[in-house]
Amino acid sequence: MEKKKRIHVWPLAIAIVYGLFMVYLAGLFAFSRMNKPELVSESYYEDELKYQQQIDRMTRTRTEGATPSLRFREASRTMVLEFPAVFAQNETRGKIVFFRPSDADQDMEVALNLDGQGRQEVDVHSLSRGLWKVKIQWQTSGKEYYHEEIVILP
Repeated sequence: MEKKKRIHVWPLAIAIVYGLFMVYLAGLFAFSRMNKPELVSESYYEDELKYQQQIDRMTRTRTEGATPSLRFREASRTMVLEFPAVFAQNETRGKIVFFRPSDADQDMEVALNLDGQGRQEVDVHSLSRGLWKVKIQWQTSGKEYYHEEIVILP
């Protein structure tokens, strides 16, 4: 009687499983290298240490009734900011930041430049549609103020 040679499939099956696992890991590594993680801020630790000053600005804005209003004009694609009249009478300077949480490269900063009625129109044609956080920081009469609001540009 002749002995038949048996083919052992277990070593081949184990090699295939290990090979597929290695391909999966290589794909996962390549995918993770292609995605750019977005941080809210590059210097988040330093920003956290300064946050008490920010809390003071926000509290002052609320308690003194200094909150500006924001309106979006779709026809002209502009954002209209209206401040209380007291800020139009005093020398008010500051900045408006349009912050895009999903892509830091799209952020836009505009200098605050109020007209005689305490208004400013900002052209937002260049901004993408979607969610934006509008951050307004200004100073007048030696006091600092801050307001932020979420807007969705259609």
